[in-house]
Amino acid sequence: MIKPNDSLCDDVEMYAIGGLDAKAAQQFEHHLSHCQQCRRTLEELQPIITRLPLAVDSVEPPAGMKQRILAAVLQSEPATDPTPSRATAVVAENEPSLGQTQQHTAETQAQLRKRWIVRVMTGVAASFVILSGFLLQQVNHLRNETADLSSQLEQLQQQIAAAESPAAASQVNGVVSLKPAEAGIVAEGRATISVDSKGMHLIIQVEQLPKLQGDEAFQVWLLKDGKPVNAGTFLPNEGVGALYFTFNPDEYDQIAITQEPDANGVEPRGSMVLAGVLSQSETSSS
Repeated sequence: MIKPNDSLCDDVEMYAIGGLDAKAAQQFEHHLSHCQQCRRTLEELQPIITRLPLAVDSVEPPAGMKQRILAAVLQSEPATDPTPSRATAVVAENEPSLGQTQQHTAETQAQLRKRWIVRVMTGVAASFVILSGFLLQQVNHLRNETADLSSQLEQLQQQIAAAESPAAASQVNGVVSLKPAEAGIVAEGRATISVDSKGMHLIIQVEQLPKLQGDEAFQVWLLKDGKPVNAGTFLPNEGVGALYFTFNPDEYDQIAITQEPDANGVEPRGSMVLAGVLSQSETSSS
């Protein structure tokens, strides 16, 4: 049945999903070439229609389903009498014509298809809204992380600038004499504690140190209640050595220098050469 042009606009959704038969599709395509509104609607539907297969899982029909349906239809068909009765003829006169029935059925199917399309589009739109909300939440989370990283970077830059800037005038806060730890050791030294704008520093200077062999090195240790912390390693030049170390004096009460088999120790392994005591008065800030 050829539809009037004003009703062909109702078929745009069915045409978009391939629901028209060949004749109806040909008629609609002819209409589409003259209808700007249908072309615009078709362009808006196309991105959604292409995503519909992704939202539905494919399901295989049960085996024998087609045969069971055909058998049920054949069994339910009533036997027809080729010669209609008078009552049948009277009823037939009052019933709508075949063309009217087909038109009514086509209109009903079109309405059902439109409702189905509207429901599917509504579901797709809701999915897009949910996805957009999730993406927006992730973007806000990334923005917060970026702000935190920017703040940390700014703090590091300030610390680096402070470390690279010249220190204010330093003041000597105390001097600790380093004495030989055993008889027969002639080495001697001192540890000077100085304070400036960057903190408190320990400057160790020693002389007449024993000669090292192979990979041996001298290590400086700061101790608190007998627990050592590595303050650095140095190699002497003609028995003279020095070391510079920034520290918190309240955490230590002794200084020791040991002669180690190498420079890689995390705790004393060799023999002690020099030692001294950090008194409270020498390590307090002025």
